[in-house]
Order: sequence, then C-alpha cells, then structure tokens
Amino acid sequence: MNPSTFVLWILSAVLLSLQTYQTNSLVPHTGFPLAHTVRSSLISSSITTTSNCSHSDDETALSQRHAISYRSPSANDIASCLAIESASYPPDEAATLESLTYRQANAGDYFQCAVINNNDDNNDNAAIIGFVCATRCDEFAEESMSTHSPDGPLLAIHSVVVEESFRRQGIATAMLQAYLEKVEAENSDTDGSIESVVLLAKEQLLDFYRNCGFQVNGPSSIVHGEDLWYELEKRLD
Repeated sequence: MNPSTFVLWILSAVLLSLQTYQTNSLVPHTGFPLAHTVRSSLISSSITTTSNCSHSDDETALSQRHAISYRSPSANDIASCLAIESASYPPDEAATLESLTYRQANAGDYFQCAVINNNDDNNDNAAIIGFVCATRCDEFAEESMSTHSPDGPLLAIHSVVVEESFRRQGIATAMLQAYLEKVEAENSDTDGSIESVVLLAKEQLLDFYRNCGFQVNGPSSIVHGEDLWYELEKRLD
C-alpha cells in the first residue's frame, strides 16, 4: 500500500467513526429523535405548572401588602362597582346600574367584592378594588344575564373585574380563587345543588380561566356585544 492510499484509508475510517457517534448521540433510548423528546418534556412542564389557579408566593405577598379581604356589597357599594365595571368593559358589554342593583338585591350571596382593609372590623367602608358577581340559572342562555333562579343548577359568572390601578398584580387570580373556594365550600355544606360554574370569555382570556380550573366548551351562541365569546365551565363534583 503506497502512502497516499494509506492516508485515504485512515481518513475514511475516522469519518465513519464520527458519523456513527453522531447518529447514536441523537437517538435517545426512547427511540425518538432528541428534538421530539425535549419538546414533549417542555409541553409536560407547561401543563404541570399551569394546571390550577392556586395562589403563588408573589400573589400572597401582594395580598398581604395591600391587606385585601372580601365581602358582599351593600346597596351603597353599587355605584363603586358600576364605575369599575364601566372602566373594564366596552359600553355594549358592561353591566348597567339596573343589572348590578338587581344582582346585589337578588343574588347577593354570589356577589363578592375585593376591598383594601381599614380599621373597620367589617370593612364596610373599605375601598372596593374589584368584584365577582353571578346569578343562578337553569340553563346558560341570554336571559340568564338578567335573571336569577335561586335553585338553578348553574352559577353563571357575569363579571370578574379589577380597578385599573390594581391590574396586572395577580389580584384577579386571587379574587377569583377566593370566590370559587367560597362557592365550593357553601355548596358542599348545603345540598350541593350547584352543579357547575359557567361563564363567557373572549379568546385572549381563555388561558386565564383554564388555569383557574375551567374547561372550554366551545364558541357560545349567546350574543353579547360584537365579539365572539366562548363558553367555559367548572364542574363542582
């Protein structure tokens, strides 16, 4: 074998070894390409970390810093609730004074305000920074927006709103979680007559409600303003 042939033989052997090493290193023991395995792991992690609406450390610190608590509104609180509602929804979607007054008077057990604590033991005069309100219904339809059936199996949430200067601080998540915990506790202490909590949401808020335990049932047939809404449900099994 002349020197040139020997050098070419050595180079061929080295290249073959490198190709074998690279091929083996890109195929993990699962038999799937590495990229697929990493992507699957990332998807699993994202599902695990966003599967519920529990309070994070940041939200707990926030609640302690602002000393937030929750209470039912009185008739005198409706003007404050209306101001927050009107600043949170377009005119064709916001609840009216009449609607909020009706819900407070007829479904007060399902109307909960977030307030900044003061020295009043009952926080009756504390500033309202957000609220959640709902009514019960037999079926989720257009009329459920303006009526309340005390024995209805569905609890339809109409508003989840936070005053503008307190937004993007985790308050909406904490407020909705506190609301759902109250509803579930009271439902289990009675006859469990509420089967599901339902609501409408726009597409950009679907992940928020999914993270709070709701499932998306699909586009809604209910017309409320100009945009498309989706129906969501959280069963109280």
